[in-house]
Amino acid sequence: MLHSLLLACRTAGTRRRCLDMLRAFHTFVRLRYATEIRALYGTVT
Repeated sequence: MLHSLLLACRTAGTRRRCLDMLRAFHTFVRLRYATEIRALYGTVT
């Protein structure tokens, strides 16, 4: 899935924006759901 997303982002600037968007989403999920992740998987994010 991520591979096809990156292939759709052809130019370097567009790829950078796609990666920045994914990083921002990952950070949001990690911060928002850290307690639930820790409870489910027993690991610190």
